[in-house]
Amino acid sequence: MTYYRLHRDGLPTFGSDRAWSGPWGESYSADGSAYECRTCDGTGEWLGEPCPDRCDDGWLPADRGYSCCHGGRELVRYVVEHIGAHIDDERVVIFEGRQVGTGLDGEPLVIPTRVVRWTTVRDLRRDHDHQ
Repeated sequence: MTYYRLHRDGLPTFGSDRAWSGPWGESYSADGSAYECRTCDGTGEWLGEPCPDRCDDGWLPADRGYSCCHGGRELVRYVVEHIGAHIDDERVVIFEGRQVGTGLDGEPLVIPTRVVRWTTVRDLRRDHDHQ
């Protein structure tokens, strides 16, 4: 099956061994398998006590698989809702993969098996406007 994912600059390089997801907009570890706890700001402590989110030294485990969409229109709708304006130059990877779960917003979590191509949100919009 083919999937579409916004893969922003600053995230670990796209690949099956780095296919992890967490809440939108978080800061991730170098390999992407954990994200910084917002409750304790990555310190592991909150008001002098252990973090109530039970994070591991300020990091929470990410979900296995990339958060993605089944199609270009669905992805554009999703990112507009979560990011808003100024997304046209964001990079999108279109890939084949194996679904391993469901994300926080009900989206598929997928381990990639093959990259089909890279594009941008602008090009996805243009392609779908001509269909």
